[in-house]
Amino acid sequence: MGFLNLGCLALAIENQTGLDEVDELGRRRAQGWAFVLAAAVGLALAVGFACHTAAGRRAAHPVVLDGRINVNEAPVASLVRLPGIGYSRAKAIVTYREQALRQGRTQPFEKPQDLENIVGIGPKTVEALAEHLRFE
Repeated sequence: MGFLNLGCLALAIENQTGLDEVDELGRRRAQGWAFVLAAAVGLALAVGFACHTAAGRRAAHPVVLDGRINVNEAPVASLVRLPGIGYSRAKAIVTYREQALRQGRTQPFEKPQDLENIVGIGPKTVEALAEHLRFE
């Protein structure tokens, strides 16, 4: 880019063109290159983020728990550690449990399949959860 500006300066001097015009041309070229560079960096970041996200989904780490979680007592913070259970499902489990307790049930969940009463939890999720749960 420096050689181009020197060339423009030489032409300006040779043709008796004002230096202000040469400066304006250089400024426009610099802005153009800055835009191209910013677009390239943005694209590289977007591709990198997409690859990182996709790799994270493929290589999901298995959940390792210290012990089994009692779904009849566990708070939301403990339930979200279970595989396939995010915040909204954990909150739904706690809400279901509280409603069942208000209705007089002493133990809302007696077996893993009872979790299928929660919207969004199906047989496959229950199968993945079974080894991490206890019912007391």
